[in-house]
Amino acid sequence: MPVSLSATGIQTTRLGYGCASLMGRLSKQESRRILDAAFHSGIRHFDTAPLYGYGESEGLLGEFIKDRREHLTIATKFGIRPPKRSVALATAKSAARAVVAVFPALRKQIRRRAEQLTQSGCFTVTECTRSLHNSLRELRTDYIDIFLMHEIAPNQITPELIAALEDAKRKGLIRAYGTATTSQNTISIRAQELPSGEIAQFPSSIFENSLERLSNRNKTGIITHSSLGTSFKTLIAELASNSELRKAWSRDLDFDCSDLPSLGALVLQAAMAENSNGIVLFSSVNEHNIRRNAALMNDQTFSDRQLRSAKWLALNSLGPTAVGVEMAS
Repeated sequence: MPVSLSATGIQTTRLGYGCASLMGRLSKQESRRILDAAFHSGIRHFDTAPLYGYGESEGLLGEFIKDRREHLTIATKFGIRPPKRSVALATAKSAARAVVAVFPALRKQIRRRAEQLTQSGCFTVTECTRSLHNSLRELRTDYIDIFLMHEIAPNQITPELIAALEDAKRKGLIRAYGTATTSQNTISIRAQELPSGEIAQFPSSIFENSLERLSNRNKTGIITHSSLGTSFKTLIAELASNSELRKAWSRDLDFDCSDLPSLGALVLQAAMAENSNGIVLFSSVNEHNIRRNAALMNDQTFSDRQLRSAKWLALNSLGPTAVGVEMAS
């Protein structure tokens, strides 16, 4: 069942696929296979950024949507400039992928090193225009459905920037624009009623429901992510090490919570229930999990009681001190 984002006229699927993992930890062939799995499972919204995949995610998505453009929606971002492409960067990326394949624990360290090569806070009109036209070229399209200010803070929103975005919208280069930043920045921007477009994209989950703190949410197209992020991984670790906690969750939820794909689907469906009028993003490089998650758009796999129980258990098992602050997608 499609969702219509408030005040935009944009209709798409309730689940969207986040492309952050493509062309980074995966090869081009593997990344393309993952996009095919998401599309053939019924997902029609794809979220990317110039930063993703060492600057190659948009290009891959552009190839993928070539004959499908009218059947899907695309969100991309600006504000974080990726490292310049070079032979040295391509070689380093291949080497990093090979190292991570042998030593997966080094993934976070390599990712942090890669992030040091980026430049954030690029919100001038010149940067906005340059990034927009680069994205249009990479995505091989003449318009972008949703154009987001990536990790923007309230004080970085200027009248000149908003005027440039409105101009791009009038010209038909973008259909809607908004913010993709932290929960706290999103809440602050909306509370101050700063001009920031029709879309708000931010992390929210049963572990920390940011939606509950967002003002004017009914007038905003909401896109949430990170329902299966850091806090979910913390939960998995807790359940693995604490058999009594695992038994309690399994008893209250009526299924074996050592079945991690089912647990993930439950948490994702709970996020969809919270953001019932918006889009929930997820990312996976497992084709089976992608298909399983996509099935949630058509079937309510878990009962309302299970969803309520999951939320209660999450808050009481981990507590607020265990919930980390998550970055925007």
